Amino acid sequence: MKKSKRPRNFREFSRMGSDALWVMLIKDINRVFVKAWPVIILVFFNDAGVGRKMMQLLLLGLSLLVLGALFSVIRYFTSYFKIENQCVVFKRASWVKSVKTIPLEHIHTIRTTSGFFYRLVDMVAVCFDCVVQKEAEVELLLSKTDLELLLKTINEEGGFTIPVSSNFRSKDAGSAEEQHVHANVRSYSFGLRELIQGAVTQNPLKGLGVIFAVLVYVFNESTDLIMRYQDVIVDNVSKWYGHSTWSMLFFVFVVSYLITLLIWIAVVVIRKYGLSVSLTSDKIHYQAGMFTRRSAFVSKDKIVGLTFKQNILERITGVETVSIEQSDSVEGEKGKERIVIYGWKDRIALENEWFGAEGVTRAGKSVSGQGLFWYHLLVRIFILIIPSGTLVFFVYPLLLWGVLPFVAGVSVLGAYLRFKRSAIAVAPAHVLIYHGQYSRKQTFLPIRKIESVLLCRTFMQKRSGRVRLSLNTMGGLFTVRSLPLDEARAIRDYILYKMEMLSDENPTQIKSATEEPGM
Repeated sequence: MKKSKRPRNFREFSRMGSDALWVMLIKDINRVFVKAWPVIILVFFNDAGVGRKMMQLLLLGLSLLVLGALFSVIRYFTSYFKIENQCVVFKRASWVKSVKTIPLEHIHTIRTTSGFFYRLVDMVAVCFDCVVQKEAEVELLLSKTDLELLLKTINEEGGFTIPVSSNFRSKDAGSAEEQHVHANVRSYSFGLRELIQGAVTQNPLKGLGVIFAVLVYVFNESTDLIMRYQDVIVDNVSKWYGHSTWSMLFFVFVVSYLITLLIWIAVVVIRKYGLSVSLTSDKIHYQAGMFTRRSAFVSKDKIVGLTFKQNILERITGVETVSIEQSDSVEGEKGKERIVIYGWKDRIALENEWFGAEGVTRAGKSVSGQGLFWYHLLVRIFILIIPSGTLVFFVYPLLLWGVLPFVAGVSVLGAYLRFKRSAIAVAPAHVLIYHGQYSRKQTFLPIRKIESVLLCRTFMQKRSGRVRLSLNTMGGLFTVRSLPLDEARAIRDYILYKMEMLSDENPTQIKSATEEPGM
C-alpha cells in the first residue's frame, strides 16, 4: 500500500485516506457478525443434515461478509471532513445526507487509539468528544502523517491548541521517570519501574475478598471429604506445613494473594506501558498502552475535577494516584475513558499548572460532624454485618463468632475513617472536597463547572443543626454530609457569589441553588 507524497489540505473536504478502507472493512465485518450471532446459532442448531447445515453456514457467512464490505465501501466513499472557521465539519453523502459541525472550543477531548491492527497499516483512530452523548461525536481513521497535519491545522485554526512538543510516537518505556520543560510544555515519562511501583501501591486488598469467598466455598464443599480423611490430611499437612491446618490455609492465602497481585501488575503495565503526560498552561496530553496505544488531549477548562488519592503504601513510597475527572459523557460507560495516573510524584508541579498564580489557598473550611460516623455505621450494619452473619450462620455456624467480630470491626473502622476525612473547603476559584475511607482523597472542583448547589437536612438533623451540601457537576454529584448549618450556608453563598462573578464573564454559565424550606 503506497502512500501519496502530496500533502493533504484539511481545509477542504477530504476522505480519510485509502488505508482507512481496510480498517473500516475489518471493523464493519466484525460488527455485522457480532450483531448476527443469534442467527448463526439458530442455523447451527437446526435439524438439517450436516452437509445442508454447512452449506447454510457458508452462505450466511458469505452474505455477512458482503454486507459488511458493502457498509464499509459506502461509508468510506460518502464520508468527508474538514477544518474550517474553528470548527470540525463532518459530511455524510449517502442515502441520508448530513453535515455535522462542531466548534473546536466545544470539544472536551481529542482521543487517539492505535491498536495492533491499526499499527499494521500505520493508522490511528481519532475521536472528538463533546458532552452531548457518550459516544464519540466524530471518529476519523488517519495515518500518522495525516494526523500530525490535522493537529497542525487545528493549531492554526485556534480554539483547541495542541502542545507543540506532543507527538504520537511511542516513547522508551524502559527509561526512568524524567521531566523537561520545552516550549512551555512540562513532560513526564514513566518507565517500567515506576509503573510496577504504581501498581503495587494500589489497594492490593481488593482481590482478598474474592480469595476469601473462594476459600470459604471450597472449605464448605469439601467438609465431608475433610471429615472422612481427617487423619490422612492432618498427617500430610503437619509434615509439610506444621501441626495445624491453619498454616496450610495461610499458605494458600499468600499464594493466591501473590498471584492476584501479579495479575494486577501485568494488567497495569499493559494498560499504562510507555505512559507520558505533558502539561501546558491550558492542555493536558496523556498517552499510554502496550498493545493498544491510547492518547488524549484534554483542555483544562473542560475538566470538571482533579482528584489526588493516597493510601498507606503510597504515603510510605511518596507517590499518589491522580484522576482527571471529565463529564460523564466524555468518560463513557463506567468511566472507561477516565484518565488515571498511578505513581505520580510531583504534586506541586501539577497544582501549579492547575491553579496557576492563585495557589491552593482556602477561603474557608468546614468539617463533618459525628453524625456522619453513625450514618456510615448504620449503612454497614444493614449491608455487611447482618447479611454476612446470616450467611455464615446458615452455611458454617462455627465460623460465626470469628467472622462477625471481624466484619463489625472493619465496619466501625471504615465508618470512623469516613467521618475523620470528610470536609469541604473553598478557594478563590475552586472547591476542595476531602473524602475517602482507607485512602485519603482530595477532589478539586472548579467553581466554573458547578451547575447547582443543594443544601438539605433530614428530620434527625434538625436538632443537631447539621445539613448536607451537594454540588452537581457534569462529572457527577459530590456530597459532604453532616456540616454545621451556618458554615454550610456561608460556603454555599460564597460558591454562588463566585458563580455569579464567573457568569458575568461567561453568560452561558448555569447556576442554581436549592434548599429545603425553613433553612
